[in-house]
Amino acid sequence: MLESLRVLEFQFPWRSYQDKILKNFEAHIADYHFHVIAPPGSGKTILGIEILRRLGKKTLVLAPTLTIRNQWQDRLQTFFRDNKRFEFCSLDIKQPNDVTFSTYQSLHSFYKSFENKDDFLEFFKNQNIETIVLDEAHHLKNAWWTCLIELKKSKPYFIVALTATPPYDSSRLEVSKYFTLCGEVDDEISVPDLIREKDLSPHQDFIYFSKPYDSEFNFINAYRDSIADFKTGILNDEAFFSLLEQHRLYVNPIKNLDTIYSNTTFFSSLLIRLNAIGVKIDKTKLEPLGIFKSDRIRFPELDLHWFEILLQNLLVEDRENLEAHEDYLSTLEKQLRQLHILEKNKVNLTGNESLYKSLAFSPSKLESIVEIVNAERLSLGEDLSFVVLTDYVRKEFLNTLTEDTESIDKIGVLPIF
Repeated sequence: MLESLRVLEFQFPWRSYQDKILKNFEAHIADYHFHVIAPPGSGKTILGIEILRRLGKKTLVLAPTLTIRNQWQDRLQTFFRDNKRFEFCSLDIKQPNDVTFSTYQSLHSFYKSFENKDDFLEFFKNQNIETIVLDEAHHLKNAWWTCLIELKKSKPYFIVALTATPPYDSSRLEVSKYFTLCGEVDDEISVPDLIREKDLSPHQDFIYFSKPYDSEFNFINAYRDSIADFKTGILNDEAFFSLLEQHRLYVNPIKNLDTIYSNTTFFSSLLIRLNAIGVKIDKTKLEPLGIFKSDRIRFPELDLHWFEILLQNLLVEDRENLEAHEDYLSTLEKQLRQLHILEKNKVNLTGNESLYKSLAFSPSKLESIVEIVNAERLSLGEDLSFVVLTDYVRKEFLNTLTEDTESIDKIGVLPIF
């Protein structure tokens, strides 16, 4: 252990769920990875500092923002030193100390400053950094993965990954990159653990549905109509049919079993699409899915779910293997972007973020808030204690007269008030 880290000691008792994580730490770190899921309020940062202290190596801590980076340094100075400042830390990745706090963006910028990536990797070797702590690594942008993956490959670093929300809902490629970097999940602190320790209040979550205005319904229906028209058009697109018919997974599935088994939904979507336009699928092509000649099968309908999987793989995940069709795929990509179906390398046929953002800020919610307040007031009377949390103040409504409240068309603190 570094002599400088010996002076660090947590100044308070460990909570039971934190103590459990730390007791299991030695067993999990044997593979040079320690990946923990911990909800907000569980002391994730404190745990991270204790783990890097126990490893006792020169450490680089990476956070998604400057604010969170600064919180790491503050927690170390506040909770691990008895009124004495720890001098062996740095916020400058170019001048590391025994513990260096930085951001993913700073690491990426530092990486780009090297003409030769080997010099970048050599820098960290020469600095004797042996532990890398990743805070909320699911925040990594696509461009930021490269330097971290290269760094990890260059030597056996201890990788400590801490997150509240693993990216399970991201694309298959992003999930794969995340777990390649962070390793499999080793341990988890659950919300009930916090409630049992009285670190989180028992609570109930309710959903109140607000009916959008007709104008909002019409906007969404117009979007869905454009999706339906696109789907109908591509079903009759000869170039699209040719791409699928010539795809290596369809032409020779037996030679591509590894790819099929790593992404059976893509292979299935390809077959479902061909079946939807009347192609008779040879049953030998179904054998990788465990379906044989004697089996009776019924293909699923080519709904938006299967169509989305197909487009996602053709335009993003599998595109590097489809160079012969790149001109067509580029045209298709442009069409999808114009329809807002493809954004940030994600195909979404049910409606992207921008489509439903109008619902998130729908003024119809103002009426719902009034209804909820009235219901709770009738129920609790003078015992009512009520908080409404919203995103914006909306200062433009500061001097709105009572008789003009009907004209308010935005959600915010002042409109709600």
